[in-house]
Amino acid sequence: MKRFISVLAIVLLLFVGAAIAVPYFFQDKIVNRFITEINKNLNAKVAFEDISLTMFKSFPNLALSLDDISVKGIDYFKNDTLLKADNVALVIDLMSVIKGEDISIKSFTANKAVINTIVSETGLANWDIVKDDGTESNSAESAFDLENYKITNSDLYYTDREGNIKLKLESIDHTGKGKFTASVFDLVTETEAEAFNLSYNNVKYIHNAKTNLDAIIGVDLNKSLYTFKDNKLTLNDLDLIFDGSIGLPEDGIQYDLKWAAPSTEFKSFASVIPGVYQNDFKKLKTKGTLALNGFIKGLQTDKAYPAFDLRLVVKDAT
Repeated sequence: MKRFISVLAIVLLLFVGAAIAVPYFFQDKIVNRFITEINKNLNAKVAFEDISLTMFKSFPNLALSLDDISVKGIDYFKNDTLLKADNVALVIDLMSVIKGEDISIKSFTANKAVINTIVSETGLANWDIVKDDGTESNSAESAFDLENYKITNSDLYYTDREGNIKLKLESIDHTGKGKFTASVFDLVTETEAEAFNLSYNNVKYIHNAKTNLDAIIGVDLNKSLYTFKDNKLTLNDLDLIFDGSIGLPEDGIQYDLKWAAPSTEFKSFASVIPGVYQNDFKKLKTKGTLALNGFIKGLQTDKAYPAFDLRLVVKDAT
């Protein structure tokens, strides 16, 4: 028994020693390669206050932690910040470092992030920051060997200056997992947000709606096709189910989506009316039924828009 305990103690000591020694010996190498890859692959200014490496949180992999990180645009978007986060943590495959291969990122977590996405008046997107070297390469895919990711306590802003659309999600908790290295896979996501705001042409359609979204998205990178398989969106007390697909051909965006509200109670719809949900909604008494459904179908280009239909029928509502 004493011999077993001694062997176990030695094994544990070796594990602890490795967890301390490996980051120490590889930190400079990984940090330098990380910074080099950023500068080589991104058309953006990336800055961070502190960087650290450990194995204790992700054994047997390495965990690279970046504090106070920011990603700012250049040229047209030089005054805009795409990402600012208190912390971003990357889990890195240890063997890819030891073998001197492309650093393989297995997962990442972003905490207290502000993500500010913008489409300019001419259709430029500020998140389109990956450099195009004009060659077909798999290096980016092999380096980004994701299995899962998480975004916590964060805010997302989307501003389409061309279409005059503004979207804001506050206090987001979001997770996603899938076989990201495959050409065809299912992306399983869960999202919660304390406040969802949406406006179009300066008209507010959704205001501070508490939001939950469970979505399974079929991703086909070969066809640039994204299929919504099993999805449920909840805005305050209103449930919406939707399915269909979005394709990204070279000449635009191909939509084939439809949605409907499974509930027929008018009270569920009333919950998304600005001001109603916040003011003692549980005590609100309503009567009546509704039918809510719609679709968007067709190709969106610079000169054309897809067909769009939204039907809301309310009966005997009080």
